[in-house]
Order: sequence, then structure tokens, then C-alpha cells
Amino acid sequence: MASAQTVYLVDGSGQFHRAFHAIRGLATSKGLPTNATYGFTTMLRKLLADEKPGHIAVVFDPPGKTFRHADYAGYKANRPPMDKDLALQLPYIRRVCEALRMPLVEVAGFEADDVIATLVRQARERGIGVVVVSADKDLLQLVQDHVRVLNPGRDGSGSTSYDSKAVEEKWGVPPGRIVDVLALVGDSVDNIPGVAGIGDKGARDLVREFGSVEAVLENADKVKRAAYREGLKAHRAEALLSKQLVTLRRDVPVELDMAGLEFVGPDHAAAHALFKELEFQVLAREFAPELPNVSAEHRLAMTAADVEELVKEARAAGRLALGVVVTSEQAMRAHPLGIALAWAAGRSAYVPLGHSAIDLPQAPTRTDAVAALRPLLEDASVPKVSAHAKRDQVVLGRLGVAVAGLGFDTLLASYLLDPGRRAYALEDVATWASGARRAPTASRPRTRPPIPPRAPRAPRRSSCCGSSSR
Repeated sequence: MASAQTVYLVDGSGQFHRAFHAIRGLATSKGLPTNATYGFTTMLRKLLADEKPGHIAVVFDPPGKTFRHADYAGYKANRPPMDKDLALQLPYIRRVCEALRMPLVEVAGFEADDVIATLVRQARERGIGVVVVSADKDLLQLVQDHVRVLNPGRDGSGSTSYDSKAVEEKWGVPPGRIVDVLALVGDSVDNIPGVAGIGDKGARDLVREFGSVEAVLENADKVKRAAYREGLKAHRAEALLSKQLVTLRRDVPVELDMAGLEFVGPDHAAAHALFKELEFQVLAREFAPELPNVSAEHRLAMTAADVEELVKEARAAGRLALGVVVTSEQAMRAHPLGIALAWAAGRSAYVPLGHSAIDLPQAPTRTDAVAALRPLLEDASVPKVSAHAKRDQVVLGRLGVAVAGLGFDTLLASYLLDPGRRAYALEDVATWASGARRAPTASRPRTRPPIPPRAPRAPRRSSCCGSSSR
């Protein structure tokens, strides 16, 4: 039966536990652990990008005990309390789902796996396809026609999709017999006893030969390996209890509401605010609101008159952002190619200083350009901002300009706010500070500035060996 619709059911609890153990040492500058939240978020982000689900739900385990604890007092008795660093992240993981506008499903007294199994049954009864997103082997028992399990990989990449054929190739038994293998093996994490002495391979061999756990037990005398034969006879009750515990319930009191599970897309504002709070810089930038369209004029000062005009405008604005374009990041080795200036939103200019006269025959000489800019650059009453204040001061000082009024260094401030970042690219800092991203170029009108000529090579200095160093 072909499926007109498909619903994605994400094993939320399994995935955030997995992310917590896969990523270590990630925290905000205030010390809030974020490893599970980040891993879980990137998994969802990749799932949305790769699968483009039309309907989706994230299913969580409820707090407290479930019906399995009533059936077996020892169920999960060996598990230690939840790690405090993981517990701190649970509210943020839920906020991620809410910001991405993914419906949450949770039913008291039932684990997420049982809720998923019930929703799968209801979906198949209505001819709806299902993709279960999980790395939990227990959920492989649900695989059938139009139901597959997608394991997104430990870091959100390298996803593996399991249909009936893939399950049998990996496990050696069809999906319907997964519960029998799991029952014989048991699970030390969940304290499911299984049959002592029988491992994965032995369980698969027995199930392939005899079928269900019940059939294996009935044929215990025919089992060739003595350890298996005696184990089955001695632990019959444990084997049957284990199958009861690993078999997923399909009668959980929950209804599949496809209208309520329709994915309408993320709430970009909420996602941006949350990711900014968690210091997920790339994600915050991805979900940042677009900047409003602003008419802009970016000029190239081609003549001495152009330089004089932009100096007047900048002085009238009463503030100035400047950046010296150089040939090297090392101030004492750097040669200035030009100075970029900005004094208001959408108002900026570039003054060439070291470009070829062949490329810019009308451009003022470096001496004339510097002479025209000096009064503005040395005027302490005009506050100035730079991304590389110390380097700009050194480079301009070598041209005889004593820059005054430098009161703010953007990248230095960024470092002081977050010393743990790996890099401090000006583009990233500007986006992070503004909380916005540019609209696509095609959607925002702008005045295209002239393309500056190609920068000349930095002068070479001969060494004693005839080689050159930059």
C-alpha cells in the first residue's frame, strides 16, 4: 500500500542522551553545559535539511516510573541518577523543539518507544508512512512496509536508513524477530536479565533456527551447545519476562493527529534568541532576522576633491569608523594600500594610498591623500572606531599621522566578551552584535561601488642567500 503522507517520529530522549555522551566539554562563557543541546540541535537541523519532513513529532520519556517498573521491580535499577549537566540542559532541549516549532509528545507512564510504536500502528492503519529517527535497536522491531528507522549518526552525519532488508542484513533476523534476539541477550543498561551465557551471535543463531523465544524454549533439548541448552532450561522465566519487557506497547493512550504534527517551519526570532543565549554562533547567524533594506552609497575617492568631500561629511557626522587596508597583519611589516572610512549607515568610502598610477591615473598621490585626511584623523573631538586599532595606529603613524580619538577596538572588545572563541572575524562579530543577517543580494537594492584595482605585491627584501622574505 503506497503512502500519500509520511510522518517523522523522533526519539527525543534517546537522541539527547546520545548527544550528551558523544560531545564533551561544550559550555557557554557563563559555564552552562550545552553539549547535549548542541548535538541534539544539529541532529534536528540536518534532519530538516536532508529529509524535509512535512509532518514531525519529537517524543520524550515522561518523568517518573512507567508500567515496566510495575511489571518488574528491577527494571533500570542499575542506572545511576541522571548526570546533573544533562539535567540542566533538558529545559533548553525542549526550548529548541519549540523554537523550531516541532510538536512534542509525551505520555505519563509510558516510554517514548511505546508512544512511537502506538503512533506507528495508527499511521499504518491509515495508510501513512513513518520514519522513526533513533539509534535505539529496540525500535527496529517496528520496521515494516512503509516504516523505516533512520539512525542519524553520532554527530548528526552519516545517517543510516533501515528498512526490512537492511535490518535482516545487519541482525541476521527479520524485524519481527528483533524482540526475540533482544530477549535472549538481555540488556545490562536497563537491567533486563535475558538468558545467562547467550550473546548476540548465539541469540541470532537460535532465533534463525527455531523462531520466537517461546519456540526456542520449547526446543531447548534440541540445542546443540550445552551452555545454551542448560541456560535456556535454567532461565526460562527470565527469558519470557525479558521478551515482555523489550516488546513495545502499541496501545498507549495517544492519538495520531496529522494536522497537529504538520511542520510549518522554525520561529526564526525565537531560534535566533535561543541560539544567541546558548552561544551557538553559527546557528544564531543562520536564524538571524534580515536587516531592513537600507539605501547605501559606497564610494571610491578617485580625486583630491573626492577626499576633501568625504572628510567634510565625516566631520559633520561627528564620528568615524576606519580601517587601513594593509599588505600584512604585522604592523611593522605592513604597507598601506588604502583607508576605508564610514561615518553613517550606508555611507562609506575608500581612499587608495598604494595602488598603481596606471590603474588609477586620477587618484591623488599618497602624500596629498594623507594630507587631506590628517586633520580629520588627528582630531580627538571626532570619536573613532577600528577593528584593529593598534595596527592602524602603527601603520598610519609611519605615514606621519598621529591618530587621535580612537576609543573602541571591535575585535578586542569581542575577545573580552568571549575569550573562548576560536576566531574573531569582523563579519562574524558584526552579525553577532547586530543580531541580524543580510537579505540576499538579489532582494535588496544597492549601489554597486567601483571595484578597487588589484593590490600591488608587497615589496620584497633580499636575503644573504638570494632568497626573499615577505
